[in-house]
Amino acid sequence: MAVPALSASIAQTVSLSATQWLIASNPSGIASDPWKLSYTSEAYPILAIYPNAQAAPSATQQVLDLHYDFLYSASTEESIVYVFSSTGLNFSQMSTLEITMLGDASNNQINFHLGGISEDVDNTGGMICQDGSGRRVPKSKDANCNGILSPAEDAAGWTYIYSGDLGNKQIGQSDGQFDSEDLNHNGVVDAQDSTGGDFGYANPNAQNTNLWFDETLNSTHTTPTIDFGGNVWHTFQIPLNILTQSNWTAIKELRISIRQAPGGGSASSGTLKFARIAMLGNAVSTIGSGGGTIMFSPEGNVASNGPYAPTTINIPPQAFSSPVNITIQAPSSFPLPTAPAVSLTGTNIGVQITLDQPVQPAVNATITLSYLPSDVTGLDANNLILARYDTTQNVWVPLVSSVNTTNRTITAQTNHFSIFQIMQANPSATVSTAKAFPNPLRPAQGQSLMTFSMLPANARIRIYNVKGSIVKDMTADQTGMANWDGTNQSGAPAASGVYFVFAQGTGESRTLKVAIQR
Repeated sequence: MAVPALSASIAQTVSLSATQWLIASNPSGIASDPWKLSYTSEAYPILAIYPNAQAAPSATQQVLDLHYDFLYSASTEESIVYVFSSTGLNFSQMSTLEITMLGDASNNQINFHLGGISEDVDNTGGMICQDGSGRRVPKSKDANCNGILSPAEDAAGWTYIYSGDLGNKQIGQSDGQFDSEDLNHNGVVDAQDSTGGDFGYANPNAQNTNLWFDETLNSTHTTPTIDFGGNVWHTFQIPLNILTQSNWTAIKELRISIRQAPGGGSASSGTLKFARIAMLGNAVSTIGSGGGTIMFSPEGNVASNGPYAPTTINIPPQAFSSPVNITIQAPSSFPLPTAPAVSLTGTNIGVQITLDQPVQPAVNATITLSYLPSDVTGLDANNLILARYDTTQNVWVPLVSSVNTTNRTITAQTNHFSIFQIMQANPSATVSTAKAFPNPLRPAQGQSLMTFSMLPANARIRIYNVKGSIVKDMTADQTGMANWDGTNQSGAPAASGVYFVFAQGTGESRTLKVAIQR
C-alpha cells in the first residue's frame, strides 16, 4: 500500500464559485472600474490543472476566472473579495497561503490581502436610507433599509458611482441576492482593519517577505509580477510569517487585487484563473451551544496530485454547553493499528481533533474524511472505516462507518474527539471469533454504543434478555461490525442487566453474554 507524503497541516479552502465573490475596494484607495472587471466560474479539466491527479479524463472541477481590462479605463487596479465570516475566522495557527493559478504572462502585479478591508467600494461613503431617517449605511439593494428585499429593489440593484468612461453601474440587478457593501453585516461602512496582512505588491516589505515557493517548478518566486502563463498551472505556497497571533484570530475576508505594473511594460487586459485558494496550518474554530460545521482538507502534494476533497465535522446543537475552541490538525504520525477486538489495517490518512477545555461532545458529532485511490492501494474500499484512537487504552476503536466509494469519503459518528484514521476493518470468516466491546456498556460514563466485531460480513445478530424475549435484531455490515445503542426494537432504552447475543453466520452460530449498567 502506498502511503502519501502528507505535510502535517490542514487546508481551509475558499469557494471558487463566482457568486461568493464581490467587487472590492482597492489597496491604493482608487475605485475599481466596474465596467472593466468581471469574474465568472467555469468547469475545467482536472488533469489539465493537476496532470498526475487520480481523476478520470473527463473529470472537471470549478475554477474562478478574474477578467480585467485597464485599456481606456481611469483605473489601473481592480479587486474582488471573498468573505470568510462576518465575525472572522481564527487563522493564528495557519502558516501558509496556497494558490493554484493559471497566469496570463501579462507582467501585471498581483496582491492577496487577508483581513477586513474597506467596505467603501466606490469611495462615496455609502448611501442614505430612503426611509426618512437620514441614516448613512453601506450601499445595498435594500434602499429603504427595512431588511426586506423587494422585487423592485432586486431589479434595481445598488448604484456603484464611477466617474470614469462609462459612468455609474448598477450592481446585482435581478440576481435574487441581498447584495451589499456591508461585508460584515454590521450596518456601518467600515474602514480596513488591522488584522492579517498583504502578500504581493501592497506589502511594504515585499522584497523581504514575498518569497512564494512554486511547487510546480520547485523554485522560489520573489516578485508579485505575473510573468508566467501558457497552459501550465502553478501552485504557490506563500508563507504568512505571523509574528503577532492576536492579529490573526478574526480574519474576515480575502481580497485578490491586480494592478498594471508601474512604469509600463505590462498588458492592458487579461484573465487569471484560480483552481485552489487555501490556508494551510492548524484550523481553529470556536463552537458554541448552537453547534456548527467545520470544513477543511488534508494537505498533500497539491501541485502533483491535486487536492483532497473537503472534509467536514458536523457538531449538533447542545453538544457543548459553552463555547470551546476546536483545533484540527494532521497528525505527524499514527499509533500502530492495534484494536481491542477487531483486525485493522491503517492508511496513515486521518486527522487529530483537540479541545481547549477538558470536555467532550454531549451528543454525537459526525465526521466525514476523504481519501485518494493511492491512499488505499491494496485495500478493499468497501471495508474502509473510521477508527478513533483511545489514548487511555492505547488502542484504535473502530466506528461503524458509511463509505461512499464514488466521492471517496467515509462518515462516522463519535462523542469523543481524539486522533481519527481511515482504516480497513477485516471481517472474519467465522462467527467463532465474535467480540463485543465495551462490555458491560455503561451509558452513565459516556459510552453510547456497544460494538460487535470480528464477524463475517452481513452476519445476523439477535439480542435476547434473560427471559428469552428478543430485544434487538441487527445485521453486521461489510466489515463484520455492528453497533448496539442499548435500545430495543422500539427504540426505548434497554434496562440494566445481562443479555445474550446470538450471532449467526453461514451454517454456524455463537452466543455471547453482555451487560448494560445504567
